[in-house]
Amino acid sequence: MMDTISAPRFRVRPGVLDHIMRTRRLQTEEQLAAALGTTVDRLEDMRAGAPVTARMALHIATLQGDGDFIAGYCEPIAA
Repeated sequence: MMDTISAPRFRVRPGVLDHIMRTRRLQTEEQLAAALGTTVDRLEDMRAGAPVTARMALHIATLQGDGDFIAGYCEPIAA
């Protein structure tokens, strides 16, 4: 039997999206969604703890200027 490899999943840490809004001087949810390449509805899900892809976790860290520090912004979800 062959094991399948699942892509890593993350959850945005509490307060991170608000922190991005402050540090990037974004004033609306629409601006934040545009900066993250997502929708306002998806932001609500992310705030509620919905899983995000590794790509989104990296994008968040990179947007904040530290693509090597994903763990500071997102926590891994156990498979």
